[in-house]
Amino acid sequence: MSSQPDAPPSGRSRFLSIEYLGELFLLAFTGFVFFYMLYESLDWQPGAYLLPRMVIIGGLPFWFWRVAMMFLPLSKGGGGKIMDTGFLESDDPPSVVARRWLRVTLTTGGLLGGVWIIGFHVAVPLYVFLYLVVYAHLKWYWAIIPGIFYESIMYFIYGKILLATWNEPLVVQIFNAVTGD
Repeated sequence: MSSQPDAPPSGRSRFLSIEYLGELFLLAFTGFVFFYMLYESLDWQPGAYLLPRMVIIGGLPFWFWRVAMMFLPLSKGGGGKIMDTGFLESDDPPSVVARRWLRVTLTTGGLLGGVWIIGFHVAVPLYVFLYLVVYAHLKWYWAIIPGIFYESIMYFIYGKILLATWNEPLVVQIFNAVTGD
């Protein structure tokens, strides 16, 4: 143990910290989503399974790298990290780390809820816009540009080239139920 107050936890105490356990939870959830996407796409038609499998192939190397880095000693895993959310090796007080954890959790939950309720094509650009305005303090007219960029990627690359299948948003389901469509 070091007498320095800003030294990162070492040894066993590092593995029991709330920040470390929180990041392990996020990694476990991400691994579950990868497994679920692969399992669900096994019965899909060739055009439909392309997107989830591309995400898995692109994301798994980074996921494995981050899992390996989580268990290496701090001296070997120092510096910038893939998927670093600022939870580990932070000099911030625990209250700041807790607020950061809460922000990541709530905004991700808000994005997922938005996709379910209003669909990808509205929720993702809106999420990007709101995140940049609220947390990055970007002017609204500059925050529109990345939102449009994300929507154009979803529409042209995923929709027109990869022929992705989108969910039917809850508001559309409710509207169809009310109107009898």
